[in-house]
Amino acid sequence: MADQPLNPLQESGISADIVSKMYSPFLYELTKAKPLTRWGILVLDNQRRFSGPQGALTKFVQTLCLAGDDYGMKIDRTPVVTYGNPNAPQQTINQSCDELYQKIGREKGGPPQLLMFIIGGRSSFTYEMVKLYADTVRGIPSQAIDGFNAQRKGGDRAYHANLLLKVNAKIGGTTVTLQTPVSGAKIPTVCLFQIKR
Repeated sequence: MADQPLNPLQESGISADIVSKMYSPFLYELTKAKPLTRWGILVLDNQRRFSGPQGALTKFVQTLCLAGDDYGMKIDRTPVVTYGNPNAPQQTINQSCDELYQKIGREKGGPPQLLMFIIGGRSSFTYEMVKLYADTVRGIPSQAIDGFNAQRKGGDRAYHANLLLKVNAKIGGTTVTLQTPVSGAKIPTVCLFQIKR
């Protein structure tokens, strides 16, 4: 009886090297990283916790940029930052979003590539409002982040690595490509894998 492969991914022709990289994001660079030069953050959370040189936002941005360096993604280390009221009505939140959009255009010399929102208290209302603004009013990629995670995981490189995978894809980059196709099919193929731990 022949030895059984230890990993179903290896059985399908994917090398052990690729399998290990799938689980350890620090072992590879993004296939095609887009530079993030025109971006900004609207903090819809407690301003005292996030502002200033010792605030949570400084640590968050520094770690995001370091993770970008790890991945080969150039990130402007001085994003435009504005603050807004997380409990404000829809019109005021839209105004805060528009202020960020306009300020990025003025300070960075062009339309934003990405709007990032730090939202306090896991507010679904605020989340819906900022996504509505970004997706339908401006048609621009956005990333919403829970304020608790931004503060608590502000120095966690693994958290930021995961965040960068999303951001890179949203601004048109490619996260990962296989060197050899999984199947010999001439038409697009979807492969589903079940990982047992």
